[in-house]
Parts: sequence; structure tokens; C-alpha cells
Amino acid sequence: SSQDGCVRLWSWHRASCLASFRNHGYPVWNVSFASHGSQLLTCCYDGALRLFHTERRAPLRVMAGHLADVCAARFHPNDAYALSASQDGTLRLWDICTAGCVRLMRGHTNAVRDVAIHPDGSYAASAGEDGMVLLWHVASGRVVQ
Repeated sequence: SSQDGCVRLWSWHRASCLASFRNHGYPVWNVSFASHGSQLLTCCYDGALRLFHTERRAPLRVMAGHLADVCAARFHPNDAYALSASQDGTLRLWDICTAGCVRLMRGHTNAVRDVAIHPDGSYAASAGEDGMVLLWHVASGRVVQ
């Protein structure tokens, strides 16, 4: 990801760029791959996530709803959902098929910089500029610790 709004897919073996995704128009802060490796999420300055397939240059879905930059996003282990963290202080759980927000999660008092999802998908952790790391129950969207 880059501030020039471009995401590049690199081959370690060939030491070359395999693909460029230039559909952002704004800085891209983070990229996350699905477990199967053929889809990726990009996190953008414009408050949206974009879902790409590695074989296509145009986004498959645009997930919009955050009120500020999306700092990080991770695929749920089942790859049917994604969890995003934003400077607006919220996390959002997205349905990958519909691009709809299925859960808005509030608990931080400042920007949320990163998010991680437990391998079984039932819990997530978020780190915010408020100095807090929150543990979430994903199904309910509630802070548990």
C-alpha cells in the first residue's frame, strides 16, 4: 500500500511487480489477504475498504460507512466477513458478499489503529490511540475486556 493511492502485488521469487491496483484516488494505509490468498482488502483515506481479486484490477466491492480513514482491516477466518478499524473510533463488521455493514462496534474514545481476529473467529482485539486494547465478542459486537 502507498500514499500514492496504488497497491502493488509483488512476487518474492521474481522480485517484480505482478499487479497494480490503482482504483483508490487517496492514500492506502493497509492491505490484508484472505486465507485462500486470492482476495485482498485495502484500507483507504476516504473511509472505505475495497475488496479485490488478485486476477482483476477493478474492485469487486467497495465497503463504505466509516466517517474517517480506515486504518486496518482483517478477514474473518471464514472469509465471509471483514472487520475494519477506523480513525472515527469504531470497528465495523462487513459482509463480503453484500458489502453491507452488519455490525458497528463502539468502545474506543479515539482512533482505532489496528485489529486482529482470533483464529476461531469468535473474538477480536483492537488497539486504539486512546491507549486501550479492547477484546470483543464478534457475534454480539460487545467489549468483553
